[in-house]
Amino acid sequence: MTNINPPSVFDGDHAKFKTWWSQILNYIGGKRIVDANDRILTALSYMRGGTAELWAQGYIERINSGAIAVADWNAFIAEITEAFQDRNLAHKAREQLEVFTQKKHTIDTYISELELKFGEAGMDDKAEKIRIMEKGVNPQIVDAMYAVEVVPDAYDTFKQGVQTDIRKKQHRGLPISSNSRPKLG
Repeated sequence: MTNINPPSVFDGDHAKFKTWWSQILNYIGGKRIVDANDRILTALSYMRGGTAELWAQGYIERINSGAIAVADWNAFIAEITEAFQDRNLAHKAREQLEVFTQKKHTIDTYISELELKFGEAGMDDKAEKIRIMEKGVNPQIVDAMYAVEVVPDAYDTFKQGVQTDIRKKQHRGLPISSNSRPKLG
């Protein structure tokens, strides 16, 4: 059987739920736990302390009393997510996006992190994505993008243009990072 690290213990901290839940799903998948009852009991066994332990005890009491007749993994997922998901996750991600900059990250690292934050923020608006990237990527790259005749208006095209510009500069050995736009006049 695959050697999978066990998940951390969850104490009910909403800010940690997403990470903990990913660990649970990874563990269950890695251990090939397929029975719904076994999956539920595995997740419950890693809920200790704080509100998580109280919630787990209440869930087990409902099973033992017959209030939950059949182990239903999807119903469990919906219930635990409703109880512990961070309702401010999207708001926090949007706030982080407003100040997230490339700095010394490679463009690929920056874009990977940026797109994770877009997902957390639930951001689908292409124009908004361009605005955020434009604000966060090193200014000389944005200037190079706007120096072309046709300025990309689709996020994927804009992203590809930024990546291409940086890769060209890297290939030519040119500097690629600057934290301020050139001053005119």
